Amino acid sequence: MCAVGTERRQALWVTLCSSLEPPAAPLAPAPQCCWSLRTVGTPSAPQQMLRAPPVPPSGCWKVALGAGTLCPWRHCSPCGSTDASAASWHRGPRPCPPSTQEHLECEERDQDRAPSEHHSPGHEDTAPPRPLSDEGLCRQLRALGDEPGPITALTRQLYLRRLEELLGTHQNRPVGHSQELRAMLQSSLIPDCSLDELELRQEFDLPSWSRHWREGLVKSSFSYLLLDPRTTQNLLLRSHCLSPAKCFRTFVQAIFYMGKRTHMRPYCHVTEALGQHRAGTQKGCPKVRCILEIWASGHGVVSVHCFQSTVPAEAYTREGCLVEALGLQTITNQKKGLCYGTVAYWPAVRRRRLGVHMLHMATSIFLAEGERQLRPVDV
Repeated sequence: MCAVGTERRQALWVTLCSSLEPPAAPLAPAPQCCWSLRTVGTPSAPQQMLRAPPVPPSGCWKVALGAGTLCPWRHCSPCGSTDASAASWHRGPRPCPPSTQEHLECEERDQDRAPSEHHSPGHEDTAPPRPLSDEGLCRQLRALGDEPGPITALTRQLYLRRLEELLGTHQNRPVGHSQELRAMLQSSLIPDCSLDELELRQEFDLPSWSRHWREGLVKSSFSYLLLDPRTTQNLLLRSHCLSPAKCFRTFVQAIFYMGKRTHMRPYCHVTEALGQHRAGTQKGCPKVRCILEIWASGHGVVSVHCFQSTVPAEAYTREGCLVEALGLQTITNQKKGLCYGTVAYWPAVRRRRLGVHMLHMATSIFLAEGERQLRPVDV
């Protein structure tokens, strides 16, 4: 009798599982959440321990996600509960057992996180960037207006830092003068950079002969600034009627080019403009066109020579600090200057402050020597 009843009950269970339709009424009392063990035996076979699944009541038939089998815990009361109200069957949604719920939550988190980590638009996995070659580093530096020397294992890190600085300056390039120069023009307070200027001078006054310096160590170089006389309007004669701040502002506004030359070629910067003037053309770089425009107005170019008798590396360094202080947008220089020695490792703010300090020194030199114009007949 026991074996026949068990077989009928198992056949009914298979029929119900295939149809996935809830029975009209529960065939057995409401079971607990755990599986029950039954001892089944026949006269011809020994007794065996079989696991008989509980028969859920109407309304608790759900298909377990990803399993394809029925989940008997969907609407069950907590395991081991003997309270009738707690063990009653509910047709509303109930959470799965902890193990099943945690598994489903993990799958949902994996599905939500996978697109953002691997398939999110704009975040595709890319190969690591290749290291920049020496030729590529040289090309990028020249594209940003720099003139790099030989790139070796000793100088590579220096040029990499130079490229990083130039890229940051190019992306965040301010319009007009530098912030340090604008602050001085507004407040009329000169930055105290005497110690920085002294450090620069002492380093190149007795340079190390063991190092290779650009263009040698002959002290025949100087820095020069080209001024527009239509802006200065003979500033020396008017300086006694103007404040020092106004004189400095006028001097800064009149600068349209600066560079480095040697005593052997003091007027080489106007030679190209002279050739264009004699040919009657208006071609050339912005500096040449500006010189031709000044000559066409009946005036001459004002050339202020300062910081004389220096080695080429010092002259280039001073030019670089002056250009950074003025800003490339306010002059006709095509590229920034280069700094050498310890100044090359200074922060950009410190170099710009030194450039403002040297602009004030150049103003004093200009007011002391006076204004002399260079016309085509003077070159």
